[in-house]
Amino acid sequence: MYYLSIDQGGTSSRAIVCDSSGKILSKGQCYLPTERDGVIVEQSAELLYESVLKSIHCCFDKLCDEQILHIQSASLVTQRSSFIAISKKTKQPLSNIISWQDSRAQKELEHTSIDGNWLRVITGLRASVHYGASKMKWCLEHNKKVNLAALQNDLMFLPLASFLVMKLTNNETYNVDPANAARTLLFDINTLQWQQELLVSFGIKKSYLPHVLSTLDNFGELTLSSDEHVKPIPLKYVNGDQSAAIFAYGQPNEKELLINMGTGAFISRILVNNNATFTNTNTNTDTKALLRSIVHVDDKCKLFVLEGTVNGCGAAIEHMASILGIDSSFLNDIENIKGEIPLFINAVGGLGAPYWRTDIESRFIGVGVDEGSNESIIKSTNEEKLIAVLESIAFLVTILMELLSKPAPQLESIILSGGMSNNAVLCQMLADLSGYQVKCPSEVEASALGSIWWLANRPKKWLPELKYQFYLPQENSHLKNRYQLWKAEMDKLLK
Repeated sequence: MYYLSIDQGGTSSRAIVCDSSGKILSKGQCYLPTERDGVIVEQSAELLYESVLKSIHCCFDKLCDEQILHIQSASLVTQRSSFIAISKKTKQPLSNIISWQDSRAQKELEHTSIDGNWLRVITGLRASVHYGASKMKWCLEHNKKVNLAALQNDLMFLPLASFLVMKLTNNETYNVDPANAARTLLFDINTLQWQQELLVSFGIKKSYLPHVLSTLDNFGELTLSSDEHVKPIPLKYVNGDQSAAIFAYGQPNEKELLINMGTGAFISRILVNNNATFTNTNTNTDTKALLRSIVHVDDKCKLFVLEGTVNGCGAAIEHMASILGIDSSFLNDIENIKGEIPLFINAVGGLGAPYWRTDIESRFIGVGVDEGSNESIIKSTNEEKLIAVLESIAFLVTILMELLSKPAPQLESIILSGGMSNNAVLCQMLADLSGYQVKCPSEVEASALGSIWWLANRPKKWLPELKYQFYLPQENSHLKNRYQLWKAEMDKLLK
């Protein structure tokens, strides 16, 4: 039996077909542009959907008809927090897809009075502009098409997953999974219902939002071929990409951290087993800066992780390489990074956990940089500046690793997945800074693999040929000293 996973990420859409042991038979990928204008970060709904279809067809082109016929079911995993406004009647977009990285609605969020402790218990999240609610409010106030649709009772705010489910299945109803629903900041992760007080606070009617199903559920059928002999494929699993990634290598281990590094970096630690229920038992002040994210719901269990987020991971490399006008590929092979390299304050996409600030601007400071003008005194090369950006990712992730190592039981190792885990320099930095062994699986398609593990009914024989690249912590006083300097600079900026 074979399974299809559709993975819509920040920079590309991918389609993967696996067997029931996780062996990948075929892959297809289509890259996708992102439009950035200051705090506004959007993607074209049309181009995004086309990229999904192209990735699927590219994947299927590498399979024979017999293999395609044996695809039992499909999964869809997407960027969490991104959403779109559409017309309920025509299903046509009223906005672009508004990215999770977009922070245009900071004022709307500030003008919404919500108790932070209560919000964390209800949603597992903090009041952040990166989630959908404040940007939905912004759309109602500033987007004329959205406002008119609301007046005519013709408005739907759809998490990206819900939009793609609708497009791929042609369903008349609008459905979404709990993890993507939760990233709107309007969802109660305890009752699995839209939360009325939050809807009122942000001026969002419940009728604007899709129906919430379980993670494993009947979301419709994918008709991906005009050939009448090719049967429709049931879409049975929908989740956020980072939520699915938790299960990429089988049942998560409470003694391991999973770090999935793509456009952003997401650091997660499983909190409960299949029979456990969510309780807000962790009162540690430091870990309150982290998130409690719901990652799976079915008729047998409800699973959560403690999670930290770095908004500028691959996105920071891509963005700064574009500004500096250089190719970033050299970062994969850096022999010596002990030159006159500045420190970089990485606020690309806004500062996520544990800082939660959108008012800090990215900048180079420290060695060889005049802090008054932000210009180099000892001229740093553009390559050296991009090395500083890479280093900043390691620093931001390390802060979160330190927080996530505090709850019992004692951590034993760290698993890195995602595209940025292919960078050996970054992986060794994380091992040196954390003091833990870092394991990089040979197969980094974590989100797709995690979704197929569930589709295949959690097989015990999973990824039998998986190999790991191990990075053991080494004494690196230079890097640790720079980490302390970076933290001191962050403390100054955040006062």
